[in-house]
Amino acid sequence: MKVVDVPQDNDASYEGAKKMCYALDENGLFVAARTSGWHVEETVKSLAWKNIELDLERTKVRVSEGKSSPLEYFMKLRQMDAGLLAENMQISKWRVQWHLRPLVFNKLKHKWIERYANCLEVPADVLQKRAEPC
Repeated sequence: MKVVDVPQDNDASYEGAKKMCYALDENGLFVAARTSGWHVEETVKSLAWKNIELDLERTKVRVSEGKSSPLEYFMKLRQMDAGLLAENMQISKWRVQWHLRPLVFNKLKHKWIERYANCLEVPADVLQKRAEPC
């Protein structure tokens, strides 16, 4: 794409700022160019957020039905999977997956609840009792 063709569609998620990208100048060299967004990018981001929100709602239902622990909801709310949460907690992915089971999660010692709560930035009592943000 040439510098003159860099889209300037004012993506609302940029909040008035501009993003740097690379484009070809008149000499055919790559140079830094600024863009205020592209409508295609905005559409794709919007669809991705809708999928995330739908997945959160499904997870909330799974937790309320006792099919998963509240840990799964807050993990997804922070856009983490078991591997990323495990990495941040410095524990094995297997352990996080085990703690996603409601029966196991409900028997966790308070120190585990506190560690997860700190990592997920949610009060421990909220993490322990329900699947909705505070």
